[in-house]
Amino acid sequence: MAARTAGGPCVAGGTHHFLMMASSNSTAADQRAQHRPDMTYLDNAPLAKEQHREGTSLRNRLRLATHGRHEALDHQFEGLGDDARPSLYEDFIRLNHAGRDKIEPILAASPFALHMPDWLSRRATPVLAEDMAAMRLEAVETPPFAIGQPDLPQAFGIAYVLEGSRLGAGLIHKQLRRTGFIDNHPALSFSFIQRSGDADVFRSYLAALSALDLSPKQEDRLIAAANLTFDFFRSTLSAMRKSEQGKAVAW
Repeated sequence: MAARTAGGPCVAGGTHHFLMMASSNSTAADQRAQHRPDMTYLDNAPLAKEQHREGTSLRNRLRLATHGRHEALDHQFEGLGDDARPSLYEDFIRLNHAGRDKIEPILAASPFALHMPDWLSRRATPVLAEDMAAMRLEAVETPPFAIGQPDLPQAFGIAYVLEGSRLGAGLIHKQLRRTGFIDNHPALSFSFIQRSGDADVFRSYLAALSALDLSPKQEDRLIAAANLTFDFFRSTLSAMRKSEQGKAVAW
């Protein structure tokens, strides 16, 4: 999208961003798990059966409400496991670069930057640009992002996806190093995933999230913004792959 703890993505419950989400127990899920990194929830909650209840924490609500979109996006990168293809890894980098290049400036200008000022120095777009240049990858044209000027709840919803993604990228790095993929592909660049995966950074995001004093409507806005961010990455990936298919036909 991974070590997950209860109540949020990665380390606090549900690694994501283009990492393989943990599924409820099933034969199909077990078969898919053989071909992808081990990223199961420590709490092993049956997500499909959980419902929002009075008193449920915001981060649990957020995890549950975004689960479907999260899993749909992660499914596109299930191949980043034991049998990873270089082209799929390149797609992963191109998508992350395109999405963050569009969204990080928006987040930097939002109230989120005031609550987590250290985030400004940790923006991932410059590191992804290094990977793009090293591999001579073509930049992806993105669709418009639906939230041009996010308020505080929306900004935290957007950051949920980006911060979970960063932690997930670190887990991908561990997986690809373990399988020998990195050693076997010296022409590829791994700067982004090598510099990702700091669990303390994600914990700091969750602490800030938990400290917010939001009304139920504001919480709904936060969750909607997270889902819109997942939708944006999926739309970008879809446009990217359609463009590649068009080039292949033209060739």
